[in-house]
Amino acid sequence: MAKAINQSLIQRVSLETGIPQEVVKEITQYQGKYSAQVIKAGALEGVTWPYFGKVLAPPERVRRINERMGDKKK
Repeated sequence: MAKAINQSLIQRVSLETGIPQEVVKEITQYQGKYSAQVIKAGALEGVTWPYFGKVLAPPERVRRINERMGDKKK
């Protein structure tokens, strides 16, 4: 279901901006990888995604998730 939603969003952004779907898909994949790296590093104050707004993660929750995943960074 997530893939269908992602594809629908990619199509919509492509139509609204006039950017080819493959380019939109590549941009969102890169943005997702970047956001994941920032969150994992514990440095997330917020990442703004065009058309989707600001992604926030509470520092305490990030720390707990990193500890569960075996990453003991503080």
